[in-house]
Amino acid sequence: SRGKIFFPFFMLFCGFLVPYTSLYQKIHLKKLWTTNQHLAWPHRMTADNRGAVFQTTHTRHEISWQAYKKHVETPHLFLLYLSNQGIHIVPKRAFADESQVNEFRALLRNIGTNSQQPPLPEP
Repeated sequence: SRGKIFFPFFMLFCGFLVPYTSLYQKIHLKKLWTTNQHLAWPHRMTADNRGAVFQTTHTRHEISWQAYKKHVETPHLFLLYLSNQGIHIVPKRAFADESQVNEFRALLRNIGTNSQQPPLPEP
């Protein structure tokens, strides 16, 4: 008897929660995009044995390979992890051809190796 009452309530709750969560995520992501307009600026990346340089018309960030914790390659992206939450996303479509993708892949082998700068201390 108690299970007969609980199950319909649970189904009703799940029926409300799933669409609400999906709607909330869409609204939240749209708000993040509109409040962080710098994300829509054109970005340019260059890389060499020392690290990567990310530029827009207003910013420039130089990051040594040693600063990255790891990288992950997907079929369409390179994900460069500065921390568990901080990443640089490099789409493979940004490269002119497969040889540039292979050159970048070779540079990624420098992640975590010694560079001219000492590592930052852990917080």
